[in-house]
Amino acid sequence: MWKCKLCEFSTAVKVRLMSHYRLLHGQHSTICPLACPYHNCMCYFKTYNSLKVHMSRVHDAALQAGRENIGNRRAFKCQLCEFTQPFVERDMFLHLGRHLKQKQIVPCPFKDCSFTSNVYSTFTSHKCREHSNSSDYATELVQPIGSDPPQNFASEEESVAFHEEEPSHEEVYDTDALDDKLEYNLAAFFLKMQSILHVTNRATQEIVEHIDQLFTLSEPILNKVITETLKKHSCPVTDTIVGAVVQAVSECNILHRSVKSKGPLSTAKRRKSYVEQRFPHIKPIEYLIDRTQRKSVYVPVLSSLQELMKKADIADIAFQSTTTNPGEFSSYVDGSYYQSNVFFAEGGAKFSLILYVDDLEIANPLGTSRGYYKMCAVYWSLANLPIKYRSALHTIQLAMLCNSKDVQRFGYDKVFAPLLNDLKILEQDGVYIENLGDSIKGTVFSVVADNLAAHGLGGFNQSFRSVYSCRFCLYSRADVQTLDATIDACQMRSTDQHDALTQEIQENENAGETYGVKGTCVFSDQLSYFHTITGFPPDILHDLLEGVVPVELALCLQGMISLNYFTLQDLNKAIKSFPYQHSDKVDRPHPIPSFSSRGTIGGNGHENHALLRLLPILIGHNIPEGDMFWEILMALKDVVDLAVSHKFTEETLQYMSCKISEHRQILQEVFPNLMLRPKHHFLEHYPHLIRCFGPLVHLWTMRFEGKHRVFKKIIHESNNFKNVLKTCAERHQLMMTYYLSSSRFFKPPVEMSQVKSVFIDTLPSEVQASVSKFTEDSTVLSTNQVNIDGTSFVVGMFVCTGVQNSLPEFKEIINILLLANRITLLLKDYNVWYVEHLRSFELTVNGGNGHVVCCVRQLKDHTPLYAYRVSDRLILTPKHFIPMASPLKLRIVLDDQNAEKLILPSRPETVDDLISEIKTRFELLYDFRLQYEDPDFNNALCNLVSIESLPSIATVKVVHLIDLDLSSISTDDTVILSSPERSCRTEAWPENFTVPSFTYDIEYILSKGNTAYEQEGKTLKLTKDQKHNILEAMAIEMYKYTGYPSGKQFGKAAEALVKKHACLKEKTGTGYDGWKNSLRFKMGNYRTKLSRAGVKDVSVNAGKRSRINPTAASSHSNIKRPRRGEINYLPDYPAGESKESLEAQRNELSREFEKVAAERDGALIFLLMHRTFALRREEIINSSRPIAELRERWPALFCEAQLYKEVHRITNQNLPFSFFASLDRYTPHLLNLYKQKQSGTFGQKMVGLLSDYSKQDKNNVQAARTAVLFGLALYLKEDTSEVFRSCKEADFDKHQKGAVVLLAVTEENASAVPFSPQHVTIILEDQVVLSHRYWADALVILFGLIYALHLEYPEKLKGFFEFIQIVLLNLDDGRRQIKPKLLSLKNELELSV
Repeated sequence: MWKCKLCEFSTAVKVRLMSHYRLLHGQHSTICPLACPYHNCMCYFKTYNSLKVHMSRVHDAALQAGRENIGNRRAFKCQLCEFTQPFVERDMFLHLGRHLKQKQIVPCPFKDCSFTSNVYSTFTSHKCREHSNSSDYATELVQPIGSDPPQNFASEEESVAFHEEEPSHEEVYDTDALDDKLEYNLAAFFLKMQSILHVTNRATQEIVEHIDQLFTLSEPILNKVITETLKKHSCPVTDTIVGAVVQAVSECNILHRSVKSKGPLSTAKRRKSYVEQRFPHIKPIEYLIDRTQRKSVYVPVLSSLQELMKKADIADIAFQSTTTNPGEFSSYVDGSYYQSNVFFAEGGAKFSLILYVDDLEIANPLGTSRGYYKMCAVYWSLANLPIKYRSALHTIQLAMLCNSKDVQRFGYDKVFAPLLNDLKILEQDGVYIENLGDSIKGTVFSVVADNLAAHGLGGFNQSFRSVYSCRFCLYSRADVQTLDATIDACQMRSTDQHDALTQEIQENENAGETYGVKGTCVFSDQLSYFHTITGFPPDILHDLLEGVVPVELALCLQGMISLNYFTLQDLNKAIKSFPYQHSDKVDRPHPIPSFSSRGTIGGNGHENHALLRLLPILIGHNIPEGDMFWEILMALKDVVDLAVSHKFTEETLQYMSCKISEHRQILQEVFPNLMLRPKHHFLEHYPHLIRCFGPLVHLWTMRFEGKHRVFKKIIHESNNFKNVLKTCAERHQLMMTYYLSSSRFFKPPVEMSQVKSVFIDTLPSEVQASVSKFTEDSTVLSTNQVNIDGTSFVVGMFVCTGVQNSLPEFKEIINILLLANRITLLLKDYNVWYVEHLRSFELTVNGGNGHVVCCVRQLKDHTPLYAYRVSDRLILTPKHFIPMASPLKLRIVLDDQNAEKLILPSRPETVDDLISEIKTRFELLYDFRLQYEDPDFNNALCNLVSIESLPSIATVKVVHLIDLDLSSISTDDTVILSSPERSCRTEAWPENFTVPSFTYDIEYILSKGNTAYEQEGKTLKLTKDQKHNILEAMAIEMYKYTGYPSGKQFGKAAEALVKKHACLKEKTGTGYDGWKNSLRFKMGNYRTKLSRAGVKDVSVNAGKRSRINPTAASSHSNIKRPRRGEINYLPDYPAGESKESLEAQRNELSREFEKVAAERDGALIFLLMHRTFALRREEIINSSRPIAELRERWPALFCEAQLYKEVHRITNQNLPFSFFASLDRYTPHLLNLYKQKQSGTFGQKMVGLLSDYSKQDKNNVQAARTAVLFGLALYLKEDTSEVFRSCKEADFDKHQKGAVVLLAVTEENASAVPFSPQHVTIILEDQVVLSHRYWADALVILFGLIYALHLEYPEKLKGFFEFIQIVLLNLDDGRRQIKPKLLSLKNELELSV
């Protein structure tokens, strides 16, 4: 089955999927690229043609080659390097071309040809002249490699679809909706031209008019062609007929019909109207500031939030809860300002906004129009989104544009009035979010701006030469020069103190400035939960990268030049000629023209950062150790590396304070007369402010300033200065409209565009075994570059994998492999040495030349780096500080016999990350949860829920998890809820589904329709309401049996419907496929309504969708529903009961079990167990309590009689009766099948089993049952050693460990089949829970416990237990796909009886 990766569409034919791509996802762009449809290929493409080329070259060609060349596979092995890969002619010549471009001598690859060359053009000319049609290559280059087919990226279903013919248009498209969709796509194309490609309205209109003219002028040609075609086919030809056909053909042309005169897209006004009506467009609004007709343009924030939350990928992550380690600062939510904010502390879903205010110059800032078109821009970003999404420019929204002079003239309160009004509404009333079905409140968390704007907005003095120039503390200008805020006592501004100052200023008009405060903050005045002191974070970009860094670079570089270490020309030459790689190319610094009189080198922030970071590599070798100018720059580099880090601990912040203080001390020693700038002082507050705001790099202005380029480009391309504010706002909103109308708002988390196959045996020997675990093929997929969450990982780059000997471990990316649909890095080991003089690391090749494979999430740091070679030394300098955290040492108990040691360089962020790490390290292919020995409870095992609970040295146990079905739930809001009559179901899904009676009007219509169908064969066309009523009644009837019907059950219901009412039969397929799909969606809707009413077996999944609980997981994760034919999976509480009343009855039940067995009231126990059934199922389904805890809370559940009653409540079956009745019926035939099983390892075991059974009494029913059940596992070739065990009484204690064990105690050989055991004990999670005299009866009890406790079948005996469930007990809802061998056995048994 081919599935679209951008929506829920699926089809059996690849051509249909490609047509779906063109029709519904034609708006592909860099934000929403086209995904390769092959399920195990992670490539994305910006154009449809690129996707087609990729599929042709990589998938279709590989698949065809695999079919044609089985037994004749070849590999290309380069003689000039160690490169080896499956032979593809194009790839071979591309590889040889790389050697030629490096001027290496390359021999001709063709057989018996002695030609060599190191010139690319000469080599290609020789190939064309001498070997144009040859494919006979030298055997030393192209060698045969065996008979396994190459990996072709296709599953069996995909392979089947390879040769299918393209279906007709009627099959591919719904022609009724096609016309409208094509018109929509054309409008989207015009929208892209204007908003993304920046084509002006005038140019677009000219294009439209020329297209219309071309169609008009081509009508005679069309008339002629149609006339000739009609004559050719002997059709009557008249002017009327020809004219009508020409008219019809013209009307079918969407492009012509849309752009012709009075067409919906024929003019700019019509196109604009179309976009506003059909697209998610938020229109900018012009506001008059005052009566002078001065205007501002405002984009409503509330409307923008509503449109954003309509995007599923935004709504799914906007309110996801994040977990962080105590004492760690990795997000703004870790900061004290967020946590102390009363608004956010209330809990629940809340919008957290980050505003950005800045002035930008649209015209040339050095020209005659300087300042005339300077405008103030207000952007905002949704802080609820993870930082990896917030950094994308299109996620930064426009709020307001106004003239900068108007802000100075009228003040922020008047100019920002529309914005402030919306923010006030958001804070007090909230905004209704359709997807969530509720109003969500929000407020501004912080306002990001440069220092000048922050002081102006906050009501502080905007002169940084005044006495009090710091908005964070009360240091005076003199204190800044003499006191170090990281060491000396510093009085920080507080909210209460600031409120008192502003009140004093308001009461006294002549007060002027008080401690740097001139007035109130416009945001603080209007918003109840925003405060000036807690709302304006510092900005790394302006404080450091465009403030302190360029100033100190100028000072120190001049000092080193004066000492003749190098000249300015030498430095500029090094900057120009340096071989920048990867992201360093984008940030490469410009040469320094001269040191200005202002004492700074100037430059942009990203260029200054790159220059400071790469300066040790550029000129470090010229500087003698101990030089003080150099030490200042290296100390500054340390500070910058710390400031731009994304994660901090208290230890890191203390280290940062020391580094800032050290930098200040050295600077003042070398330059005693230097007047420190206010930005030097702001820097000293950074450790404290990180504790308050979280990582400051998440709140800097660099990404917001990148948004300015959008407006500058709009004006540059449109060349329209008539109404700059309106032009910029409208064009920006058209761009946002285009992005919001795309299938996906965010880029895919993993992107790549080129993949190829590599042989596993060509990989380093150390990793071949690990890689082979993930595939049975001889090849794996690889790529040279992958983009993960916006970060590019490229072969040749270095990544930090951990910490060893207090130094980070850096490894080189040798290859990037795709294993089990996840990115795995093949890494090469290096020795790491810290070079303090360069504040960088020197890398040397590990003598052992070791290699490892590593998932990206396992990396210590997720920023890949490039190492540069300097004087035969490989030097790597990080982009930010890498913390050296203490390792986590764990003893991992995998099972009773295996325990492994695991040392992690740092504590994983979540429990899921630890589980992923354990899966990878120990190559575990199953799902599990973790328990750990808790020192607070004498090392008793407890479930690991929070990663913070895990000690640094701990024992962790792996416990198998239940494999849940993750099918999605569809919703629809049109159904009417019906109330279930009782909390428990009493019937399973019937063999023949009974169609319910519908309302009188529907029954009347169907009766007439059935009569017409019998007489004329005419089907009935229903209105929307009529179909809705039928589906509603069907959904209510289906829910009587199950809340989650399987595909098979949907089909049975749909088939019964059209069988009873033949007039509803469809003309294609089975006649009821459409009804089946409609029932599926309607049932999803009915579940939603029941969920809102609180019905438990569906409301247990209600929190998945953000509409019900926006802070929960996505809607497709961990769906809880029946999967083993349970009738009562999660029933509602009995009428009149609550959780508290049922808990009281549970306590009464426990007290009854504290009595001796003879004194217990059996009738009372049964009654209490029946009443508390719903509470018990709720606990078992929704929690992962250990067995020991369940035994303590529900002791009756571990009694045989009560267990059988519990299974009856769940399945409506008498377990022992049904089990043994079916088993005894099939026993003769099964024994005959066993006798035919004589070969192989399992066959030999079967011979021994039958031999032992022949020695038993033939009238012994227990012996026959034991033989049949033991033989069943052998027949299915399943390993029984872990579950079915035998021992002697003396060895009983040695075998009491295991997740699921049936332990038979015998007097004879412990390895024999226990036909006559002394007793059989059932063990769950190392707990002895029950015993029985006979082995078969004990197995029935074990099966009942698995059902009652909702346990997973033992991994190695899944087929055995599925046989019991599906064949013996007939507990099959059609959802589980039966294995072929089990299905064959089931069919054979059914035929035999």
